[in-house]
Amino acid sequence: MAQYIFEGKYQNKSAGVKVKLLLFHFEDENKVHFIYSPHLDLTGYGNNFEEARKSFGIVFEDFVDYTLKKKTLGKVLTGLGW
Repeated sequence: MAQYIFEGKYQNKSAGVKVKLLLFHFEDENKVHFIYSPHLDLTGYGNNFEEARKSFGIVFEDFVDYTLKKKTLGKVLTGLGW
């Protein structure tokens, strides 16, 4: 299992988020690649590392967009142990 740092930014009309997260990359027995963030409990996947990385970026943006729009980001992060 490989580790790497993800740096991401998201900005919408009302707020912005900037993060730096430790991510884990692994491949399962079916050769599917996964990128996992234990800090946010988010996962991206694909047929190779690059597809998994792009998938994680989409999942991250969706997570931030949804929680900002619902004004629940702080509550969700608290629930995740932040």
